[in-house]
Amino acid sequence: MITIPRMIMIGSIVGSAGKTELACRIIRKFSPFADIAGIKVTPDFGDCGSGVRREVFCGERMKSDDHDILTREKDRRDGTDTARMLAAGAWRAFWLRTQPQFYEDACMGLLDVIGNYRAIVCESTGLRRTVEPGLFLVVRGKESDTLCDPSCREVIGYADRIIVFEPPGFDIDLDEIGFAGGKWFLKSSHDRKHHDT
Repeated sequence: MITIPRMIMIGSIVGSAGKTELACRIIRKFSPFADIAGIKVTPDFGDCGSGVRREVFCGERMKSDDHDILTREKDRRDGTDTARMLAAGAWRAFWLRTQPQFYEDACMGLLDVIGNYRAIVCESTGLRRTVEPGLFLVVRGKESDTLCDPSCREVIGYADRIIVFEPPGFDIDLDEIGFAGGKWFLKSSHDRKHHDT
């Protein structure tokens, strides 16, 4: 298990449940105070799509080997999830594609690229099996009580908070989230810890 306190990880109970929207709102709120690296992790491996969007979608390939592909988004206007992160104010945005059995090595390579001093907003569910972030939020739609992707079922017990997304908003006030001393936290639990010590 890799511990990364400077990472806030956002997973979801089902595929399109608002992960990217929440990530962008967090980036927008905190980017004036910290350099944020936005990351999207996709649990697969292969070439970058096809057709006319290929080069725009892939951006700058930072790393490619037998197990993973890491690309850096270059165009904040192209509509992809990583482009939306850039447009929200991320310092850099990356797309990591790898198979789950290689998450640990791929994540270490990603950290080498980012450096040690960046705050990280990561969109992934399955990566929680390998990484312990400062904060793990799981998003679900209002009607998705009984639905749960297998990747989420394995890690939902680690969630610091389950957040309901009902467009246009979430049932969390972003003022409840804090970032200080290189760590993400929920202010209520952070305050309780300090009170208890």
